[in-house]
Amino acid sequence: MKFWLLKFLIIIALQSYVAGQDTQPKDSSSQQEAIKGDLMNISEINSSKSDFAPFIMPDGKTLYFSSTRDGGLGGEDIYVSHWTGTKWTIPENLGKPINSPKNEGAMCFSPDGMEMFITICGRKDSYGGCDIYVSYKVGDSWTEPENLGSNVNSSWWDGHPSLSAGGDTLFFASDRFGGYGGLDIYYCVKTEKGWSKAKNLGYPINNARDQTSPFLHLDGITFYFSSSGHGGLGGLDVFFSRLDTATGEWGKPLNLGPPINTEGNDYFFSVPASGEYIYFASDRPGGYGGFDIYSYPLKKWQRPTPIATLVGEVVDAKTGKPVFADVKI
Repeated sequence: MKFWLLKFLIIIALQSYVAGQDTQPKDSSSQQEAIKGDLMNISEINSSKSDFAPFIMPDGKTLYFSSTRDGGLGGEDIYVSHWTGTKWTIPENLGKPINSPKNEGAMCFSPDGMEMFITICGRKDSYGGCDIYVSYKVGDSWTEPENLGSNVNSSWWDGHPSLSAGGDTLFFASDRFGGYGGLDIYYCVKTEKGWSKAKNLGYPINNARDQTSPFLHLDGITFYFSSSGHGGLGGLDVFFSRLDTATGEWGKPLNLGPPINTEGNDYFFSVPASGEYIYFASDRPGGYGGFDIYSYPLKKWQRPTPIATLVGEVVDAKTGKPVFADVKI
């Protein structure tokens, strides 16, 4: 693998963790296996308005999310909070040029944190109601978001991006014409000429109901998404499917079950490299606002393959300044 970057991130699968873990446990004792911790409403970041679309960075120490809370630039804005070791910091609005008087919703990042893919609604250069944009990090700032173009976006609604670990496949949700149901999950592949034309992910992920908020873990084979179909507990439930690398086909979606899923709507989720916890949004009773962000320690059968990430920077030995380099593993 090669990275022509000032900064690089190396992703390593720690072990064949998911072997034999591709089905739900049938006995109650397995379902109640001991894992430290419980479902947690992250009170430090939730508000009296809707807080949703969490994205946890691979190291589990930085959490981005969208919120309609007061004090923003308008509508939905993107915020960031950092883990201190004991609690999450007070969320900070990312400000311009990421946020605007329009709606900036669900987002995802490249594993090295240098690219942000954002759902933005109502901009003049959009193809439909909401489109997917990309912004690049330069120093401590973000560039003006750029529309990904007509191969990705349509004249319909497009959003909820999720990027593969290698940065070469982009998953997202869309209600464009020609799908299986209301909202379907699509994907595009990055080529030398840019993003390929979007393709429907197809069966068994999509069905006649809504499929939304996709998230592909860094392991490249564990795919989480929400659906109002596939036999859920309520509105939108969180499911996951594993990729059969031999056939290239996705396995039957499995419901993550309670307490992640409820009779309400449970979606917008993210899992760090370790695969231990899930962060998601829910409108279940007892929260602070419309949607709140929760965390929960995943059971073994729900977890992806644990991934180790190594972030580095190549510098000139004499000047100590970053340089472009060919990093090979």
